[in-house]
Amino acid sequence: MLAAVLPAAEPSGTRLLRQPDISRDQIAFVYAGDLWTAPRTGGTARRLTTTAEAESGPRFSPDGELIAFTRAGDVFLMSAQGGSERRLTWHPLADRAVAWTPDGRNLLIHSDRFKHALTHTPHLFLLPVEGGLPAVQRFSAPLRMVAAAAARRT
Repeated sequence: MLAAVLPAAEPSGTRLLRQPDISRDQIAFVYAGDLWTAPRTGGTARRLTTTAEAESGPRFSPDGELIAFTRAGDVFLMSAQGGSERRLTWHPLADRAVAWTPDGRNLLIHSDRFKHALTHTPHLFLLPVEGGLPAVQRFSAPLRMVAAAAARRT
């Protein structure tokens, strides 16, 4: 289905559409390191980003109006229609968008910020979308491993 929505600008070659997320009306995905959206019913895809760094892990907000994504180890937010983006994290270690809270006020992020020599386990944080510091989430070890494995798939 996704292959049918890319413009015909590249008539030959392999198309690799990765990391899709689906909202009520759209599909977001990564193609050639950039974020794209396409109507869920099919049609022409629209490129949302054109930066030199690769974007990954698009995640629609619960209302489908915003997309959180990761670039160069930080989390960004933009309208699902495109336009300017807003950087949400500024940490020297990697942060990755994982999911939204159902109310759309926070993002669950997977972060290496507490990773050190004694524990190689990344942690999950709730990051307020309107600004503020991420709050670490405490889970039992098995749940933390499941969440970390899910985040690595992005």
